[in-house]
Amino acid sequence: MLTCKGVQSQQESTLCVEVSNLSLNSPGTTEGVATADSTSITTLTPPSSSIADEPAVASNQNGNSVGMQRLEWYDKMLPFAAQCDRSILDWKAWANCGACLYKLGEKKASWDAYKQAALAAEGFQREFEDHELVNHLRFSKFFRQLDREFHVNGWATDENCELGLFVVLVQLGRASEIATQRWHETLPNHYFAVTTVLARKLSTQTESLEQLCTDDSRMELQQGNFLALLGSPAGLFVETSASKRAKLASCVRDIYVKVQNISTGATADFEVEKLDAPPDDES
Repeated sequence: MLTCKGVQSQQESTLCVEVSNLSLNSPGTTEGVATADSTSITTLTPPSSSIADEPAVASNQNGNSVGMQRLEWYDKMLPFAAQCDRSILDWKAWANCGACLYKLGEKKASWDAYKQAALAAEGFQREFEDHELVNHLRFSKFFRQLDREFHVNGWATDENCELGLFVVLVQLGRASEIATQRWHETLPNHYFAVTTVLARKLSTQTESLEQLCTDDSRMELQQGNFLALLGSPAGLFVETSASKRAKLASCVRDIYVKVQNISTGATADFEVEKLDAPPDDES
């Protein structure tokens, strides 16, 4: 765990090996920027988080292949994200999160993670404007790459790719990580894509869901491919003048579901089964 003194002592050090290896760029995109490869990154992932321990999942050219590629970077990100939770001053962990988030297509979250890295490297003793970040001594190449992409397409996202990661997690019995790994914070684009599709799949002709989110108050039910959700035919929250905190709308209801893989051929997909109550003999 880094301390303020430890961070200050590293101000003149070169960029950590992890950040250099976990480059923002795909091979051949920007000259002079290091690229990631499976050999250099393997040593960064703790054995307990190694994707080699996961059950085998079949991939194909047009279906799960994108999801499997994203799974690799997702699993690499998790230990770095956990380290950020343990020590907000660990600038290396923040920077590695930024690199992984970029590979996952989460460009805004990547920018924010790199900014946290820049702040942590200064012991959170100063603030940075955007123009200062793109000229930052340590992280400028990453901010500049993100800035260029923002001016091209505004960091456009691909819902199919985001859903691909979730489908692979469903195949691995890990769908509940959308809640337990706080996707609404760490992977906001993926979270929005998945909850939007969940709401659509759970809607019927007589009962439509406009908004849906994971239920943080029932975390004990977020296990395997089981999800505790909150759904609403209108908005989820209402503002009250008496309190600064948002309040759940009266139309919000609890929903408990099991997610199952129904991918076939080149199509990656899942179905959702609504359950009346948590099963006693399944997890």
